[in-house]
Amino acid sequence: MRDSEARAREKVADLQGRNTSLGSELDLTRKDLKYSNDERERLQLLADRPQTQEREVDIMSGASNVSERVKSATLKVTNEMKTAHDADLAAMQSELDLANRNNEELQDQINGQDEEVPEPPDEVDEFAEQLRAAAGLGWGASVSATAAPAKGEAEAPGETRGRGEASRFACLS
Repeated sequence: MRDSEARAREKVADLQGRNTSLGSELDLTRKDLKYSNDERERLQLLADRPQTQEREVDIMSGASNVSERVKSATLKVTNEMKTAHDADLAAMQSELDLANRNNEELQDQINGQDEEVPEPPDEVDEFAEQLRAAAGLGWGASVSATAAPAKGEAEAPGETRGRGEASRFACLS
């Protein structure tokens, strides 16, 4: 019996040692299980929502989309403005070319004239000549050369360079 008691005690001690080691393993396993469950929940939450980098990419892609739309709209308006300005510029260039041609033609006409173009008589000079003629003074010094009779061209008595009596005395009445 002693042997059996000793064996039983050894067996109890052995079982108690195993029980202790199994208890500590069980504690470790529980801790690992708890950590595992917490980690699984954390990862599940992270999996359900986009990651920060992905969210930033989404925000940036949204901003990029808006940026691309603004860029394309700006290019479209710029091209429309360029087309309109090109048309305006072409019209202005055409008008400028026409004005230059007209100016050159006028310059050619002016340069091609042999005689000097007489200035139109001034109204005051005409009035003064009518007064001189009415007074019988003849052509005065203030009359331009075009209004005075040419040399060798004599006025008929009672005539004044194409004006009749009515026009000679019209200014006096």
